[in-house]
Amino acid sequence: MLAWGNIKASSSSKDVTIVHLNPATGTVNTALGINGISQFTLDASKQYTGVEFSPDNTKLFVGVMGVGIKWIDLITLIPDTLPLANSGPYGNSQLETAYDASGNYRIYAASSKTDLGYINLTNPNSPAFVPTFIISPSPFIVTPSSAYFTFVNPGFLLLPDQIDGENYDNQFINLTPECCALVSRYNANTFTTANAVPVIWTPGVLNNPFAEPSNTIKIHDELKIKSGTTVTIQNMIFEFGKNGNLIIEPGAKLILDNSTLKAVCDYLWDGAEVQPTAILQMDNSSTIDLNGNGKIFVDRSASGAGKLIYNQGSTIKLNDNN
Repeated sequence: MLAWGNIKASSSSKDVTIVHLNPATGTVNTALGINGISQFTLDASKQYTGVEFSPDNTKLFVGVMGVGIKWIDLITLIPDTLPLANSGPYGNSQLETAYDASGNYRIYAASSKTDLGYINLTNPNSPAFVPTFIISPSPFIVTPSSAYFTFVNPGFLLLPDQIDGENYDNQFINLTPECCALVSRYNANTFTTANAVPVIWTPGVLNNPFAEPSNTIKIHDELKIKSGTTVTIQNMIFEFGKNGNLIIEPGAKLILDNSTLKAVCDYLWDGAEVQPTAILQMDNSSTIDLNGNGKIFVDRSASGAGKLIYNQGSTIKLNDNN
């Protein structure tokens, strides 16, 4: 999806426009909205500033000048009528997603008082705004260029109207592996399977629980294969963030079929834990890349031992780096 705020020339009504795209082809999905477009009036008398999708693509947050930050539910396509509590002074700001020190998503906004606040997404169904996260010691002193900035109040610059939908990962060049892993876009912080029947994950938005069209899934912290489930990862690459890990619970089975487990940006990850009676099976030239102190830990208990089934053509690489 793409989104931006705009003004209708015919009526001066201010709308937020969302263009629904087919993630596999990048073309407009005319089956959604009206010919692929949905429009919302959050406040007909105000200007819209920042727009930012939530990392799970279930909400669109919109800065409304002089009002605060509002959001649209992308599942129901119904906007919330009230701004997020405490977000009033931050409605003039652009919005941008970044990680905190723990790897959690936050959407940041600035106020005209040079305060930095953020939308807390720890509970995705109940986003909350945290104001005055950082206070600048003094107003920013900048000579604005009319080509790029609008000077609003002393110490506050308004960037041009914002459009969101871009993937910024490949805009950085010559990064160290550590920096590369930090700025990468992750599909999930943690993920736990919930299937009672065997499932196969393959590339394609309808073929894996991450709705990822490519063959690469990035997990920041933990992928857990729950007890009693069998998952086959076929023709895919799963990359883990720093200290990320794979856990296969007792009685669960993970089959790698022509697939790879590795660290994001070839940096560091903890590896895999195969708990008692669990199975990790590698088929069809699958690979597990381990860096630093990464390991495959196969555990056992009185109920039985975990198993690593390593079929011909598969590879476990031990890389002494980072």
